[in-house]
Amino acid sequence: MKAAIPWAVELAVTVLCTALCSLLFLAVYVQLWLLLHYKQKRLSYQSLLLFLCLLWAGFRTVLFSFYLTSCAQANALQPFPHWLLYCAPICLQFCTLCLLNLYFSQVIFKARCSPEFNRYKIPLHIGFLLTSLAFLIVNLSCILIDNGTDDQHGWITMIRMIFSDCLFAACSISLANNTYRIANMSPAYVYLESKGTSGSQAVVTGSVISVLYILRALYNLVVISIQPENKPSPFSYGWRGVSDHAVTEETNSLEYLIFVIILLFCEFLPMSLMAYFFRAKKLSQNLEPAGMVNSHSFGSRAYFFDNPRRYDSDDDLPRLAGARPERGR
Repeated sequence: MKAAIPWAVELAVTVLCTALCSLLFLAVYVQLWLLLHYKQKRLSYQSLLLFLCLLWAGFRTVLFSFYLTSCAQANALQPFPHWLLYCAPICLQFCTLCLLNLYFSQVIFKARCSPEFNRYKIPLHIGFLLTSLAFLIVNLSCILIDNGTDDQHGWITMIRMIFSDCLFAACSISLANNTYRIANMSPAYVYLESKGTSGSQAVVTGSVISVLYILRALYNLVVISIQPENKPSPFSYGWRGVSDHAVTEETNSLEYLIFVIILLFCEFLPMSLMAYFFRAKKLSQNLEPAGMVNSHSFGSRAYFFDNPRRYDSDDDLPRLAGARPERGR
């Protein structure tokens, strides 16, 4: 039975999503050019994450552009183009999640001035790289080997969704742990300020993204546990994954509305937060040229004696005064 949602509302929702994804694409594109204009590193966490956000926004813009013209044309694509439109954005999101985990881990090691970072740097990078490759290979393989029969399609979809959502949940829990550790480390705030951002922005970004991804993973795992033949529901959205489902002419209005709402909250919002957090910043906004923090010497003892902000708080002065007699004794 069709849901009682006017066609004009569906059209307005589609136009809204197309406009939002297009604006995000343009905003990230400008940020990448600003990185070149400010003569910052071309290969860094910032540039990689912005580039992945650009690709995600581009794929989603093309998908909703198809919905504005013809759903049948989007569903008649070959397997690989179909994967690019429907599944590649999820893979891009997972790669951004891994990169954000790596960046927060680096912040924690640098804030602790721990020499162990050099020891664990390569294993961390290799581990997240292999995880991203496994996520990409499994999703691409499941799409290519699916021959379209109902039985095989159901099992392949179940395997793909369980594997993908378990990895999403694990990496999101890791991100939440790193965010909690940053929130309780004052040196991490100083280090992030030296990079032109703030600890509060990092905590908000990590918290919101980890919570949204965990909720989406739980939602999808619950959805695939429902047998579509016995328990038809718009919330199961065809039992194909709520954020990479192919909209067809038979899709009712409620299913499409649920698809759009979850896509906006669980995809557009996290990617927008990451694009804002890693936006390009002028060198004058960085604290390094002012002599406040030198990223190369942050891990050395000189930072703790040469930092002009070590007396920012008046509460530190009585403790320093009380520490002098103890050192004399």
